[in-house]
Amino acid sequence: MKLIFVRHGHPDYVTDTLTEKGHPQAEAAAHRLEREHITKIYSSSCGRAVQTAEHTAKLLGLPVTQLEFMREIRWGVPGGDNAVYNPWNAALRMAGEGIDLFHHDPKDDTIWKGTYLEESVKKVREGFDALLAELGYQREGGCYRCVKQNEDVIAIFSHGGSSSAAMSHLLGVEMLGFAAVYCIDYTSISIFEFRMGEGEIGLPSLVLFNDHAHLESALPNAFF
Repeated sequence: MKLIFVRHGHPDYVTDTLTEKGHPQAEAAAHRLEREHITKIYSSSCGRAVQTAEHTAKLLGLPVTQLEFMREIRWGVPGGDNAVYNPWNAALRMAGEGIDLFHHDPKDDTIWKGTYLEESVKKVREGFDALLAELGYQREGGCYRCVKQNEDVIAIFSHGGSSSAAMSHLLGVEMLGFAAVYCIDYTSISIFEFRMGEGEIGLPSLVLFNDHAHLESALPNAFF
């Protein structure tokens, strides 16, 4: 089975839609994805992700199934100055303080423990594992067992944060370490392959990350 993560195009966050620049990005991504032989399309239920997915769905003649758990993550605490809780900025700040982001306990982080971020990442990871179980791959510890062979090629249109939560989970690394190092650009494509045979246990292989060569140089391409 192959999983293809696609971030949404250039957004208007206020209206949760694509901008005039975002639609050409999504169209370019659709034509890039056409050669991947996609069999199923999933999307976050956020408007900007759905609109991005619709370009590929129209081109391939496939329906879009929305996933509530892949909505963009939240961070911060009720009534707090949530700018200081931004996980990307916080990760860089922590790295500058000498904290090993890949081998620390996130439960010790004030930006993590008891915050929206902890809740959101947990929701993404639990929802993603439930989806993978439906597709034939059951999580066992930090690995996945192939319960039933699956040859689907699945595209998942989502966000920088929720994709980071899911991909870091697949790779078995801490969310903050992943966020600090692996930035995900607009409409970029990342591909995981599950190569285990039926009954085998293993990890998916990351075979492509943050590919955005389909974008023209004139189109905006930034993480935020």
